[in-house]
Amino acid sequence: MPSGRTIKLRKGFDIKLPDAAVAQMSDVHVSEIVAVKPDDFKALVPKLLVHEGDEVKAGDPLFFESFVQRSKSPHQ
Repeated sequence: MPSGRTIKLRKGFDIKLPDAAVAQMSDVHVSEIVAVKPDDFKALVPKLLVHEGDEVKAGDPLFFESFVQRSKSPHQ
């Protein structure tokens, strides 16, 4: 399957795979550095909240959808 191609599945669609998964475990190297590219989110127009090289913690927001208007309650 070519990379960069978006495939949309409908609810209940069953993907027929030719073989079963291999039942083996492997040790992998866990990276300390990761990258999130806004271009990977094709349905969004992201507004970035962090800059290249910033350190963030798990759960920190990285970006938000710029076309979605956020409604705020008067109590916020």
